[in-house]
Amino acid sequence: MRVPGCLFVSLGLAATIGCNTVEDGASGGGDEVEGCAVVLRAGTDDRDAIQTALSEAADNSTICFSGSFEITTDQMAASDKVGLTLRGIDAGDEVGAGAVFDFKDLVGPTGFKFSNMQGITLENFTVKNVKGDGLEVRGSTDVVFRKMKVTWERGASNNNGAYGFYPVESTNVLVEDCEASNTADAGIYVGQSENIVVRRNVVFANVSGIQVENSRNIEVHDNEAYDNTLGIFVHDLPAVPAGNGGGALVRDNMVYDNNRDNFAKEGIIAAVIPPGLGIMVMTMDDVEVTGNTVEGHDSVGIAVVSYKTVELLDPPDREPDPDYDPYPETLHIHGNTLSGNGDAPAQLFVEAFGLQMMADIGWDGVADASKDDADGRLKLCIHDNGAADFVNFDSLNLGANKSFDLAPHACEHPARPTVDNGLLQ
Repeated sequence: MRVPGCLFVSLGLAATIGCNTVEDGASGGGDEVEGCAVVLRAGTDDRDAIQTALSEAADNSTICFSGSFEITTDQMAASDKVGLTLRGIDAGDEVGAGAVFDFKDLVGPTGFKFSNMQGITLENFTVKNVKGDGLEVRGSTDVVFRKMKVTWERGASNNNGAYGFYPVESTNVLVEDCEASNTADAGIYVGQSENIVVRRNVVFANVSGIQVENSRNIEVHDNEAYDNTLGIFVHDLPAVPAGNGGGALVRDNMVYDNNRDNFAKEGIIAAVIPPGLGIMVMTMDDVEVTGNTVEGHDSVGIAVVSYKTVELLDPPDREPDPDYDPYPETLHIHGNTLSGNGDAPAQLFVEAFGLQMMADIGWDGVADASKDDADGRLKLCIHDNGAADFVNFDSLNLGANKSFDLAPHACEHPARPTVDNGLLQ
């Protein structure tokens, strides 16, 4: 049947644009999909119809998908939209079950790319086998990923894309109830952004499970990270236009058995990450790590390092960034449950710092001697982590003055507030 006022797009099965009715060409029956302005059902050649729907989408509209789409010609992209939602509508309880987009390792550098969006929600579908990154959202506000899955079916490989989820240069970001695996850098990455919540996700078989970089006002909570090289990574890098970030709450995550060999491509910062790390804070200021369960890491359960240690291990080939602060300050690690960490550290720790054993909590011992910290506001504070052990591995002196004494860190900082970015339900 043809519905007056609706534009039909053929995908093998018929779809409608501008109304809620979808015609099933195989069965001849019609159905309605509540809340969907556009419904696209998988057929033999889908990419052009999807791109048309994205390009022509009205403000505050929802494009819905059903079935398994094979995308072999080009990425899908949209920009300058207001309130756009992409939603998979097939039934199923698994993450990403609403629809599947298989890029067959032919399309890159991203699968879906969005820029300058004023409200973008992606929910309940799977993106797999992209030649580059799975999902990129850049320069946007009110960015939501919900119940999404990104993976590469070949397993962990440096031929996979660097990022599964890749929101950057954005304000108000929510990543919740998603899954990322087999990415050659970070499963879930948020960079140069602010007002960020990453919650209730599962990340495994990545180099970094969750990574937040050069961002501000961050909360990472109730995630599960396992079988990555590094579970959760909060950090700042130099020569980034956003400058140093700061203000992160990492709480109530399950982080375990992140001992996977690093499979990142050579020449990127991720390639120098040693395996066996649970949570690592590098350079970023004002970070609270609390309520996490961190266990089974060969190298360190929770690590705090400066960029000076990175430069020692991987000397930069560029001029220094004069505006970059390489020292992590005002860190508060407390109320975590740690066990089984540091028993078989990566060769980097053995060879560079002479440590046959590491610890549940490790610090590189590097602080900014030029700053006055008479009131202790900049200190690394560690307390109430059960029987967790500690090592200051004194990186700049190659471990010559390493210490296992926690007494200098018996202090507290004010609790970080939770983040309300206006997107939480």
